[in-house]
Amino acid sequence: DSWKEVYTDPATYRLFPDTLPTLKALRERGYRLGVISNWDWSLPELLDRMGLSRHFEVIAVSARVGANKPHPAIFRHALNHLGVPPERALHVGDNPEADAEGARGVGMTGVLLDRSGIHVASGRYPVIRYLTDLLDFLV
Repeated sequence: DSWKEVYTDPATYRLFPDTLPTLKALRERGYRLGVISNWDWSLPELLDRMGLSRHFEVIAVSARVGANKPHPAIFRHALNHLGVPPERALHVGDNPEADAEGARGVGMTGVLLDRSGIHVASGRYPVIRYLTDLLDFLV
C-alpha cells in the first residue's frame, strides 16, 4: 500500500469510545455540528466511509478552503456555511494554538480536548478530557 492509500483507508483509524455517543447526544439536543480540520482533500470522503459524515452539516477542510487553522478563514468558512455568528459557536480540538486559540481569534469559544491530561486550564479556554464532558459543559 502507498502512504496515501493507508492515510485514506478508514481501517487505519479507530474512534474513541466517546465519539459516537457524544455526536448522537449533541444532535439529539439540537446542536448543529461541523468539522474544521487541517487535512488533505480526502477528508470528506474518509468521514463518509467511516459513517461519520451524516453527523455534520459542514466539513471545512484546510486543503479545500485554502487556509489552515488557526487562520480565521477556515473558521469563518464553517460559520458562514452554517449561518451561525461566532459568539454562538464552539470549536473543540486537541491543539491549543490551532484549535482553542484559533477559535478564540474569530470570536468563537475554543475548547481544548486533552485526552492525555497534560494541559492545565489557563483560563483562556476550557479544557476537557473526554468528548462526553461537552454534554455537561453545554448544559
